[in-house]
Amino acid sequence: MYNKETVIRLNTLDDVQEFVGAASKCDFDIDLKYRQILIDAKSLLGVIGIGTNFACAAASECCAVRFFISAAA
Repeated sequence: MYNKETVIRLNTLDDVQEFVGAASKCDFDIDLKYRQILIDAKSLLGVIGIGTNFACAAASECCAVRFFISAAA
């Protein structure tokens, strides 16, 4: 389903806002996978809903997801 996955950690609400803001600027889909939950990474309420301070996987069909994660950090 996804070509690239990168494990990330969003520790604070500021991290969540920065991540969602950067994801919203991308022209490809990015999802966050946490346990069995799949959330659109461009949805601020969705990402806040799964909480902070845990590791999750940022996944995309685009090979640029790893570059995106590096740039957002």
